[in-house]
Amino acid sequence: MKNDKIRVLKVYGKLICLMYKYRKMLNDNHINNHAVCQRICRELMKSFSIDCEICGLDNIPENDCLIISNHISFFDIIVFLAVIEKPVSFAYAENLLRLPILRKYISSLGGVCITSSKIKSILNGIHRALKQSSLIVFPEGKCSYSNDNVQQFQRGCFVNFKDLKTPILPVYLKYDKIHSFNKWVTPEKKIQIIINKSFFPDENMNSKQLSKYCHDIVAGSGNRKR
Repeated sequence: MKNDKIRVLKVYGKLICLMYKYRKMLNDNHINNHAVCQRICRELMKSFSIDCEICGLDNIPENDCLIISNHISFFDIIVFLAVIEKPVSFAYAENLLRLPILRKYISSLGGVCITSSKIKSILNGIHRALKQSSLIVFPEGKCSYSNDNVQQFQRGCFVNFKDLKTPILPVYLKYDKIHSFNKWVTPEKKIQIIINKSFFPDENMNSKQLSKYCHDIVAGSGNRKR
């Protein structure tokens, strides 16, 4: 437990230091801001010898897409920014904006803040975000803090997704070893990333069916022999 606490504090302490170091490089250009964030995330992972084993990197579409992933912890965002070359933004919880330096970086990527707002407002935000870059959504709705299983996807996340006319890219994450302290989690050694083939939702699918379909792909990825 003590070692977990020390590692978590070291990793996130380093992250905050890096964010302050590079904060003046941020501007109004989301491509530049993604590059800055990617630099920070790669430097952080290299500092703590965290490697990624990626399967299916060629499945990422050339055009922007909607990336659906299981959600272990906040560190998932760092992983995606480090490994995906093209600009990406995120659907994120409002509580991540409480830390000013973190708010500065999250806002610079032009993502979507998920609040108690009406679904129409959130969908409009998703439309705006996809005009700039690919968007990552964690439909479990909360962190699992473990590798045990993929939680049920929230069907509300998939309302009108087929109207976006954007391919959906299901991704599965697994940490080789987890250190946790007060709901702050860091991986150690290796992270497995399985990128499945993208698809366009069937016009006849409702949100519940699409939610289950995406969940089965992501959860099934974790059951494959690697």
